[in-house]
Amino acid sequence: MRTSKLTLVPAAVAAAALLLSGCGGSDDSESSTKTTSAAPTEEATTEATEAPASSGEVAVTADKITDDKLGHTIQAEAIVRSFPFPESMSAVEERGDTELVLVKVKATAAEKYYASVTGGDFRVGPKDAELPATQTTSTVETEMKAAGYEPLEDVKPGTSGEGWVAFAVRDASDPLFFTYKRLAYNGGDIPEKEFVVELTPKG
Repeated sequence: MRTSKLTLVPAAVAAAALLLSGCGGSDDSESSTKTTSAAPTEEATTEATEAPASSGEVAVTADKITDDKLGHTIQAEAIVRSFPFPESMSAVEERGDTELVLVKVKATAAEKYYASVTGGDFRVGPKDAELPATQTTSTVETEMKAAGYEPLEDVKPGTSGEGWVAFAVRDASDPLFFTYKRLAYNGGDIPEKEFVVELTPKG
């Protein structure tokens, strides 16, 4: 809180009567008292910029992703827009062009290759984003759990799992797109590939 300090200016001291040599008499000096009104205190006005309210969980329609080489299947099921930034991301929030987005993902990792499905495989961004946002789940994990959004754990081969993945998305204009990025395997025999689907809120 900013504290305003009021500075008081002392009143002028009345001048002593001057005795002039050669004068037959002395003049009585009347002391005049001047009342100084203190300047009105200015009240500081602070304009608070409220962050957009979180949308809460919103179900989405998105095509199911099937990795044609590894055999993984991935489904984006829901989204949360404008999730509150934690204190550790205050610099990102203050920049004003970034939105924290959560996406609920259900995934099954095939057993054909020893390759897991992790949150790091995913990206989110607007249609023409040159660099869609990578996950920031570890940075907001505590806040996600406190709000009831359990983070996605690594899905090992032959298992299934679901959970939430967080993304700090710049210029998050609608619609948003969800990307699964497969890395190259077996010395390039399995090439790198991106699978992109649109996230369309239901209703």
